[in-house]
Amino acid sequence: MKKIFYIILMTVLLTILFLVSSALAQSSEIKILLDNKPLETVVPSVIENDRLFVSARNVVEALGGRITWFPALKLMTININGRTIRLVIDDPTLE
Repeated sequence: MKKIFYIILMTVLLTILFLVSSALAQSSEIKILLDNKPLETVVPSVIENDRLFVSARNVVEALGGRITWFPALKLMTININGRTIRLVIDDPTLE
């Protein structure tokens, strides 16, 4: 009798744990603050392998900069405060 009770109890607890964790996973929206104001992004931010991926365009424009994308070269240039940053996809260096 005790064995059946423990099996039922464990089943109920695991079911509750699964339902709560799936509900939390669905409602976890990443909010980014810039100067204590929420940053509105067109593309939702994602956490993958403990890294946060954010739309570069939204961040750069919120900082008052300009971003340009050259798809043929896989090159992104960012201009902020008179400085230029060049990022190339699949290239670990930064200019």
